[in-house]
Amino acid sequence: MRAYAILELATSQAERAILDTDGHARRTYNAEPGSLVLIRPDGYIGVIADRASNASVGDYLSSVTDCLNS
Repeated sequence: MRAYAILELATSQAERAILDTDGHARRTYNAEPGSLVLIRPDGYIGVIADRASNASVGDYLSSVTDCLNS
């Protein structure tokens, strides 16, 4: 799994960042600033969560892992 920061301005110190000056990513995923968007390998959205509720991302990954191990 890889994590990327989607930025509107090239001012971040993020190690992996994608510059989205026109806001296409935010509009496409209907995400607020600070949201976490998990995109599955097949290109579908797995989960969208705000940073404060990042436990939902862990819950989603656990459910996928449980399903794969069944």
